[in-house]
Amino acid sequence: MHAGLGTDEAAEKAGISRPYLNHLESGYRTRMRPGTYARLRRTLGIEADDTRLLQREPATKEKVT
Repeated sequence: MHAGLGTDEAAEKAGISRPYLNHLESGYRTRMRPGTYARLRRTLGIEADDTRLLQREPATKEKVT
């Protein structure tokens, strides 16, 4: 969402399936191949030194006050 892409569009641009992306988001899948990681990182506009995609647990939503 932060990249301005829906799940379908992000998955397509990264060259992965929507269910695979959903599994990564939910934490059901915890590992990615290096090529998949690089494509997803580029699709989402995440810098190479950013480790958010490598977190074990999905990021929690921050409370808006």
